[in-house]
Amino acid sequence: MCGLARIESLKKKLQQKQLLILQLLEKVSFLEGENNELQSRLDYLIETEAKTEVETREIGVGCDLLPSQTGRTREIVMPSRNYTPYTRVLELTMKKTLT
Repeated sequence: MCGLARIESLKKKLQQKQLLILQLLEKVSFLEGENNELQSRLDYLIETEAKTEVETREIGVGCDLLPSQTGRTREIVMPSRNYTPYTRVLELTMKKTLT
């Protein structure tokens, strides 16, 4: 008699385990579907994403320069400033408030 009760108990545990396995398989199936959907979205976004890298070709432009004369020198004229930075700021501020 004790053996029969034991067998029934084991059958019940087996049914519970089978039910658990079915539930887990359902979850796995659902997650695989979700994963496939997300992968499809990712693939679509990658395909439609604007390319940040622009293809360019380097083209050289040649220019023949005349040799410079060694006796000539250039004078560089520096612009003279007839105002202080503070007065220039005041002047610009006044223009802004008037307009």
